[in-house]
Amino acid sequence: MRTFIENCQIYMSTYKYSQNYEKSKDQERYYREHDSALNSYAHAVEMLNRTKLDKTILEDKEKGKNFIKDMQEKLANLEEINSIHEQDIKNNQKGITELRRIQKELDIYHNRNNDALS
Repeated sequence: MRTFIENCQIYMSTYKYSQNYEKSKDQERYYREHDSALNSYAHAVEMLNRTKLDKTILEDKEKGKNFIKDMQEKLANLEEINSIHEQDIKNNQKGITELRRIQKELDIYHNRNNDALS
């Protein structure tokens, strides 16, 4: 999702270079002067095409900013949810470790070994 947002931002910031390149009378010279922006644009287009995003929303600056803001909010929410799940996993792993320790103590107390339990 982070990469998706980055590509949307790159697309928005380099879109004008692509449009000016198409309109340029000397495209070779224009490309030499703006090659990194044009290459960034091409890479962003390639990545966004994989998502099947309608890129026209990014061509309007206001709509594009709102779209990116919404995506950043969704990413923040997903990261928060992921953090909660990771904490749950850690707590569960601690619980499992504690239960295994208790099981060993019970086995010792009841004079059982693991072979007899199988």
